[in-house]
Amino acid sequence: MERLVVFALDHEAAETIRILKAEKIGVGLFAFNGGKILISGLGIHVAQSAVSDHIHGCDEVWNLGLAGALVDIPLGTIVEIGLVTKYVAAENLDAHALGLVNEHLPPFDLGGKYNLMTSDFPIHSKEHRPEGCHLVDMEGYGIAFAADHFGKKCRMWKIVSDFASPGGVELIKKHRAHYSKLLAEKVLES
Repeated sequence: MERLVVFALDHEAAETIRILKAEKIGVGLFAFNGGKILISGLGIHVAQSAVSDHIHGCDEVWNLGLAGALVDIPLGTIVEIGLVTKYVAAENLDAHALGLVNEHLPPFDLGGKYNLMTSDFPIHSKEHRPEGCHLVDMEGYGIAFAADHFGKKCRMWKIVSDFASPGGVELIKKHRAHYSKLLAEKVLES
């Protein structure tokens, strides 16, 4: 089975690339026995586009990366994602606009236990925290959208890197090398 294993950033993928002895075959693209590792870049649209460009020839898409916890989940915990939704400031939308959002930005159920909401911007303040999900990231929805569009199975694991609150950037920087090792262990285990 060929897998496309997607990370947003170099520091997330570093240990997986090392452990799998993946060889660089293009910009942000590495080959290993069993598939390819893609470093998509930051953000929903960049990730969706990168996955769409490299999804051909793979049987399954995996996404691993950092996410902010919106509920009580300890730092460094890796969870498998179930429902993936797009963050929309719905409180400012009328019924027609909400209908369009629901039609064109549907949720994707990947089968895991934890719900992920993808935002267009980093969330490190209480004012911008979305409700109704466990975690928030910046790429998951785009990756799930691309996988669905091409009829590929998608699995997603996120590691709690911060709490979507002030100080989040510092927490991420402090622990990112350790998180990369934990994500690599998850790839090997899965």
